[in-house]
Amino acid sequence: MNILELSIYPEPILRLQADPVLHVGEHEQRLLKSMFKSMWNWNGVGLAAPQVGFSSCLIVAEAEGVKLALANPEVLESKGFDTMVEGCLSLPDQAVNISRAFSIWVRALDIENREVELKFEGFLARIVQHEIDHLNGKLIIDYGSAMPRQVERWDEL
Repeated sequence: MNILELSIYPEPILRLQADPVLHVGEHEQRLLKSMFKSMWNWNGVGLAAPQVGFSSCLIVAEAEGVKLALANPEVLESKGFDTMVEGCLSLPDQAVNISRAFSIWVRALDIENREVELKFEGFLARIVQHEIDHLNGKLIIDYGSAMPRQVERWDEL
């Protein structure tokens, strides 16, 4: 498990639709583990494969005592709204006030290639939606005007 190189905007891969994962096998499992190691190294709470140069529908996240590694995550249902300032590892000096669903129901493949359906609320739901945006080539700056980040670390958001 190595620390991967972070793609910083305007790297073209950040604007592309990521390729679906047909099977979560050994290659994908190794990549997900390296994504976790990289995310922790950068003090992040979520990371999508395009952010480390891979056009694959893979995300990792860790917050509120929950650790997620998902392939092909898809929001099936969403409820409520919450607005919060978000930052992004791939846009290190930017922050944007974004409204997102407060609660989401997601279908995905887990790290063992099993189809799962999961419900997320609050901050974890926000992280998952942010990472799914990355899989679709969407960035926080697409939601509105960016402002300079006032925090030094992700865990201060």
